[in-house]
Amino acid sequence: MWADAQTMDLFSFGLLVCRLLLWEELISAATTQGLLLLEEGNDSGANLDSMVDELKCTGRFLELTLQALDASANITGPHKEILRKVLSSTLDPDPNLRASGFFEIISIMDNTSEP
Repeated sequence: MWADAQTMDLFSFGLLVCRLLLWEELISAATTQGLLLLEEGNDSGANLDSMVDELKCTGRFLELTLQALDASANITGPHKEILRKVLSSTLDPDPNLRASGFFEIISIMDNTSEP
């Protein structure tokens, strides 16, 4: 039971990172692919939250998030690669393929960061 909670926490961490760093790019990517329909006056964030719920178990959410990362002009160079590894290790739809814990995520950030 603890392991299940930990993998959910890792996924939630990945969502938090995505929400903080890539939300606008994610809205743009989802809209471009027809996964998110924006209507005037509607809250795109609420619509995107619903889309995330639908896509997170299929792998499409991770794919869309990595596309948003590629499109980001604000995240560059080695930071983009670190973030790619962190997102891939936390947002995998298969809990068995996610990082084994937060120490693994810290290790990813520590081993690939610039001095």
